[in-house]
Amino acid sequence: MDGRGTSFWHDVWCGEACLADRFPRLYRQAANKQGTVFEHFSENLWRPNIQRRILRGGEAQEMRDLNASLNTMALSAGRDEWIWKHSHSNVFTVKSMYGVLFRHDRVYAPPVEAFPYKVAWEPNIPTNVKFFIWSLLWERILTIDNLNARGMITYNVCALCNCSPESINHLFLLCPISVVAWNDCVGHIPRMGGVMNFSNPKILLSEWPKLNNRGMAEACWAILPYTIMWVVWSVRNEIIFAGAVLDTGQLLQRVKRTLWAWLDVVCKAVDVKKGFTVSDLLLRWESIVVDSW
Repeated sequence: MDGRGTSFWHDVWCGEACLADRFPRLYRQAANKQGTVFEHFSENLWRPNIQRRILRGGEAQEMRDLNASLNTMALSAGRDEWIWKHSHSNVFTVKSMYGVLFRHDRVYAPPVEAFPYKVAWEPNIPTNVKFFIWSLLWERILTIDNLNARGMITYNVCALCNCSPESINHLFLLCPISVVAWNDCVGHIPRMGGVMNFSNPKILLSEWPKLNNRGMAEACWAILPYTIMWVVWSVRNEIIFAGAVLDTGQLLQRVKRTLWAWLDVVCKAVDVKKGFTVSDLLLRWESIVVDSW
């Protein structure tokens, strides 16, 4: 086929679904959504023509996957032809269409990756923090790399470590300051030695394990990752917008003080604070938050 009669984004010509459905992030940034396959191929190269120059997060992965799919395709002389993939002869028949509808009605295929909305809305944390986590899961919080991707060009360096470019994964998981905070809170739990192996905050929150304990320990553990991320984000903003000076020790204390304050949300149902003070969290954290096998 020469691609002149086939829509690049909307027709099924490369894979089992149209490219607009397979690569929704790239489709939103496509400059020529109605273009043909022929219009996206020149000088023996595929050119998706994406408006955004700097791709971020899932967009960059989609571009890699799209290029991998396109590299298996080639144009040839001759007009495009439609084929019916649900019959051996590639010719449409009512019988084959009935078979497709029958299978579709009997078999339900769940989404490949269901969005973990419960991760944001079910925890016992303040409402404004839930909205922050929701934006974080969608990779929409305004880290410097996201600002640059939106055209607000500014020098990209992490405000906490001043060493690496700021991104969501760096700020909350890989930054040396964040690593200190994670290790301070979970380093004494043997099975959490691989906490830094999570590739992004969405996976970390989705796969955060339960603690084998009850009461105060269980309540603290359930909201701990949210507390660390919120405090890291708050301190980062204070450094950038208020000229604050980073104090790692104060950051670690702030995580536990914030967690103590958020436990009031849990205490509406069960008074897990009974018999404890905020000083207990600051001074006896490792003896309170224990994984009891």
